[in-house]
Amino acid sequence: IAESLAHGTPVITTTETPWSGMRDKNCGWWVEPDLSQIKEAMSEALNTDFNELAVMGEAGRKWMMQDFSWQAISEMMEELYNWLVDNGVKPSFVIED
Repeated sequence: IAESLAHGTPVITTTETPWSGMRDKNCGWWVEPDLSQIKEAMSEALNTDFNELAVMGEAGRKWMMQDFSWQAISEMMEELYNWLVDNGVKPSFVIED
């Protein structure tokens, strides 16, 4: 999924995967793991205008670069280490129970 999005290809996946951002970023279809919903998403994808698919693809590519590129990950790791070692500000991506 990440590789397809990074290459600008809209994706169809299910809510059983951790890709809820697909809905928010409008870069694909995130549907229930139900045959009828998967068929509907496939039909919609096949009938979507090429220009709209290109816009969706670009949105997915930007999302992957923003949140999952090596640059983004290294910045998150630095923020995490600063928090753990220097008692800095807890990063927003850290979820504590």
